[in-house]
Amino acid sequence: MVSRLVKKPHSYPLVGLFLTFLLLGSEGVRADEWVYTFRPGDTLWVLCNTYVAEPDCWNKVAIRNKIENPRRISPGTKLYLPIAWLKVQPAKAKVLTVEGGAVLALDDGKFNAINKGDTFSVGDHLYSREGSFLLEFADGSQLMVKAGSDVLFDTLTLYGDSGMVDTRIRLNRGRVRAKVTPSKGNGSRYEIVTPAAAAAVRGTVFRVSSAEGEVPVMMTEVLKGNVGVGNVQGEQFVEAGYAVMAEKGKAVLPPQALLPAPMLTPDVEKRLERVVSEFPLTLSWQSVDSADAYRFEIFIVENAVKGEESLVFEDKLIVTNKKVSLLKEGMYKINVRAIDSNGFEGIDKTFGFEVLSPREIIVKVEDERWWPYVFGSALLSFLIF
Repeated sequence: MVSRLVKKPHSYPLVGLFLTFLLLGSEGVRADEWVYTFRPGDTLWVLCNTYVAEPDCWNKVAIRNKIENPRRISPGTKLYLPIAWLKVQPAKAKVLTVEGGAVLALDDGKFNAINKGDTFSVGDHLYSREGSFLLEFADGSQLMVKAGSDVLFDTLTLYGDSGMVDTRIRLNRGRVRAKVTPSKGNGSRYEIVTPAAAAAVRGTVFRVSSAEGEVPVMMTEVLKGNVGVGNVQGEQFVEAGYAVMAEKGKAVLPPQALLPAPMLTPDVEKRLERVVSEFPLTLSWQSVDSADAYRFEIFIVENAVKGEESLVFEDKLIVTNKKVSLLKEGMYKINVRAIDSNGFEGIDKTFGFEVLSPREIIVKVEDERWWPYVFGSALLSFLIF
């Protein structure tokens, strides 16, 4: 067994985790207005100073919303502000890919299917159900939403032409993988909030899961960059290669090292050096010390340059092999990673291949740098980085 390295806790300031803007779209709200829901500790002066460019904001907001005592506004009070008054403008989240059944919740209790190219705003509530989908935000950041997830947009704003954005996503349950574009200024913010804790980042790649139950639990695994994870009980600074767990009502636990990426077995490496002409293709990897299980994912790559990909299959395995059934023609990427006894999912072993007609494939193994690349003949090539 290999001992696990524990990182020393660090402080990470998470400012305004519970500040929420809701884009007007419900009954009684005009299309040219925003609605701001007051939270405990909020003041009208801070609201105006932070978000409003309109002169005499403090007085105008009070008059427009018929606030008799602007110094005493109850939490939960909704204030309606014209979009023209704001320093920021609303942004959208766009669906790049979708696989399986995913839906948008409507105000009347019904649902609409989510399709590629759809755009969503603050307040929209999305359910992946048995499917998955990939979202892109105003700054190019992406969020892969896995099956069984419940996602709501708390804030989607763009600070004019500065390139700064404020993106805050509520993950009530399920699993997501975020790839965040490096921020272009101090005003940028990207947060994923769960019932147990919140993760705040500025340019990184990480995974978040939120489990329901008597005590909600959040798990955050950092693959690149760093993430601040915190709640009212405390905060942790998490570097790449580490993960943290947080339970609602308890302080975030110290970071723990992720398990390393699995290595393919020598016989698979040897097989991949020659032409493979038929399915199923059996892939196997060496066991990882301290691993209780493995996550196996297959993505079809729709646009390598833009990073558009759909999750077409995933499985949690207790064995170290998987048979891949016949796939349709196209470019694919596979991730395999180890899962430890705490449920943390480790570093990915990533390899890509193209399925040619009728069953020929070309495979390469490497990290995210490999897309795009040029496929040659049906000869199967294998590279390890």
